[in-house]
Amino acid sequence: MNFLEEKIQADGVIKPGNILKVDGFLNHQIDIDIMRQIADEIKQRFCGVKVDRILTIEASGIAIATLVGDLYHVPVVFAKKSVTANSTDEKYVAKAYSFTHKSENQVLVSKPYIKAGENVLIVDDFLAEGEAAHALIDIVRQAGGKVAGIAVCIEKGQQNGGKMLRELFACLTFIVCTACNQGGKTVADTASDMDSLVSPKYATGYQVKDSAGVRLVDVGTDYHFALVGADNIEVPNGYTKVKVPIKSTICMTALQLSNFTILNAHDVVKGLTGTKNLFNKDILERVNDGRIVKIGMEGNFDTEMVIAANPDIIFISPFKRGGYDAITETGITLVPHLGYQELDPLGQAEWIKFVGMFIGKEREAYKLFTEIESRYNDLKSKTANIEQQDLPKVFSGEMHYGNWHAVGGKNYLAQIFRDAGADYVIHDEETAGEDLEFEKMYEVAANADYWRILNSHPGDFSYEALKASEPRNELFKAFKEKNVIYCNMKQTPYYEIAPVKPDVLLKDFVAIFHPELVEADYEPTFYYLLK
Repeated sequence: MNFLEEKIQADGVIKPGNILKVDGFLNHQIDIDIMRQIADEIKQRFCGVKVDRILTIEASGIAIATLVGDLYHVPVVFAKKSVTANSTDEKYVAKAYSFTHKSENQVLVSKPYIKAGENVLIVDDFLAEGEAAHALIDIVRQAGGKVAGIAVCIEKGQQNGGKMLRELFACLTFIVCTACNQGGKTVADTASDMDSLVSPKYATGYQVKDSAGVRLVDVGTDYHFALVGADNIEVPNGYTKVKVPIKSTICMTALQLSNFTILNAHDVVKGLTGTKNLFNKDILERVNDGRIVKIGMEGNFDTEMVIAANPDIIFISPFKRGGYDAITETGITLVPHLGYQELDPLGQAEWIKFVGMFIGKEREAYKLFTEIESRYNDLKSKTANIEQQDLPKVFSGEMHYGNWHAVGGKNYLAQIFRDAGADYVIHDEETAGEDLEFEKMYEVAANADYWRILNSHPGDFSYEALKASEPRNELFKAFKEKNVIYCNMKQTPYYEIAPVKPDVLLKDFVAIFHPELVEADYEPTFYYLLK
């Protein structure tokens, strides 16, 4: 809970009709200390954003706007709701409906006070349906200026203003979002600014920054996108414009699809490469009735089906098999999704925030990820103090076509083993890993306590099947002691769920390595000890 939430809890009052009153400190009587804190917070959240002028609306926005203007050392303009007798300047005029007073108002600013090309930061005390904010945006655009951002002390989260503005602007911040109830209390939702909502904390494959109200997204080193709410918004050179929220897309991998599933956004998915090992009933129904089309596998796409899907953008995995030349010729924007390259389990899951930016679900993605992060780190902390000599040793994989693919010591899987309180037998600095002969793998893993296997075995897998695939498998200690950790992708929706549930994946492993750290009746989701 931040300082303003605490102040609302202490001094805010809920009136009949679900009306939050904060006139004791914000918009009638002014608590200068709180106002200065709010102004400092706004300045901090817009750090690096060029601001030439502050714009607000009379009357209750003037106090906070003035303090923000003082920090920026720029002029503060407040829009008026009526023309005064001594005002002779030409004016920019917009309309705003007041839900408080049940009337439509004219909003006016004298033309000399906003100049073309200026970066204008809009500041106000409350945001409900967004009528005043949209009127101020209209005035800035009439003047030929740019909206540098919108800062609001309190968003009424149960109303629609914030949602609509998020579809238009990247630089949008609320010190606190509230949802009122009749019990005389204020229930605070997330108080995080937009930077926290969308910027990655663990993921390394993308970065986000804001420029004059345009969200700039850099993916890897070669791909650059400018997310805008309207087609007429100018974007920096080198950036591909994407109007958001997108309404349709194609997913190339199950990992990408997992992001849409957890965000309850299957309506946006119009195409897939295929349905092998997919379990989600809703997706399968959409494929069967034609709402989602199958476009073929990477390297062999059916461009006619791609066009039939009519996607706004296509999420791709550019460093896999590729074959995107034919799709590129359609003119559809290709957006890399590099979640599969992340080495941190939370980094991979954080790509739901990346997808959230494109589909207008930033806040939902932030909330989901924060919950995942909390559960993961809470469990990870329970294994952090286990002594090195008490860590069980684990190895992974099996023989295929004469080689054993062993993931490297910095791989995603190796990291989750460590977080689960186990010692992965390979300690090198490799990420992807390498193919080893059986003898080399046996040398490092013969006495390991556990053996993890993920495959698509037809029917039920068993120790007999494992031995049949390679008779020497019975030599491993983990085989002898029946400590094989197993997941069958033909029976479990692994890749369509696990990327966004690293906390569940971690708990499966902790339940095996250190069962005393989870509840006694824990039922695994992905991995279990093979009987």
